[in-house]
Amino acid sequence: MKELLFFLTNFRLSISMPITATLAWLTDKNGMDFETYFTGRPSPEEIKEFFPKTCDARKFIDLFMNLEDVSSGYMGGVAPFGENHLVDVYSLLAYYDIVVCTNAPESRRFQSFLKSPKIRVISMKTPQEAAAFYKDVFAYFDEKIPEKAVMLPSTPFKPKGRMLIECYCYPEIYFPRKLGLDDSVSKDDLNQLYDLGLKQVDVIYCNESVISRLEDEGFKVRVIDSLRPDDTYGTVTKRIFERWKHLAEGVAYGDPNLITYWISFFCRKKLISMFDFDWENSAHIVAECANQVNTNIIWGRQLSDHFIPTISKYDKIFAIIDA
Repeated sequence: MKELLFFLTNFRLSISMPITATLAWLTDKNGMDFETYFTGRPSPEEIKEFFPKTCDARKFIDLFMNLEDVSSGYMGGVAPFGENHLVDVYSLLAYYDIVVCTNAPESRRFQSFLKSPKIRVISMKTPQEAAAFYKDVFAYFDEKIPEKAVMLPSTPFKPKGRMLIECYCYPEIYFPRKLGLDDSVSKDDLNQLYDLGLKQVDVIYCNESVISRLEDEGFKVRVIDSLRPDDTYGTVTKRIFERWKHLAEGVAYGDPNLITYWISFFCRKKLISMFDFDWENSAHIVAECANQVNTNIIWGRQLSDHFIPTISKYDKIFAIIDA
């Protein structure tokens, strides 16, 4: 049977986003299927911070939070044996020889799965062992560590007061086939990666201190893009689109929570993800981007149900997905 690389991680680990993009191109290059499973969910309180107070989605979440026992419900987190996730994962054995790598070995939900004799585990490292994790996985494919990496900012899942832009940056890693890192990577990990062949780190949306740190460690550093004072989700994701539209085959649209869970799918479909709170004035921009990559389908999740008829005015189909 065909092999499937299964990356088990946690949505609160910001480094898992660049790792997912890296594993996506690595498996694509080697003819293997790939999927990521993010354990955990943000709470309703965290999710609603993505949305303005006037947004329909936020009003729904406020209503949902008033329901009894929300903490154990859908948006508050899936129970250890809820929603048949483990059953679904085991069903993959009927179609694939599964190869697992994880940087969240403490995940209880999949302990029995990881111990199955039918599962091959090629790396089980902690989030602080990025170099060892990559060494294991690249060795499995008999591939060398790339000479160039892309480093994203790392921030705990606290959307209030800042943009969570890391999840939209996967095209910067996937399309040029670079190693994905974030700025939480330790000095020891950087030294190990340097010894393994990494020589240049391209940074995007990172602080100046990150650049200085990398230069002090002996890396050649290139800045892909930096945040500007007037930046929004719309302006940032549009710039990412412009950089990689020549290799894209489609467009997605959604908030950071959704995009994080679907990175492996977006890479598989070669979709670039876009977003803006001001959906009324950005719908035509998303539609025009879809035109530029010759597609009439936009994958994603709407901030308001009014977004769907709005985007349809531009002869576009909105394919709803959820996290």
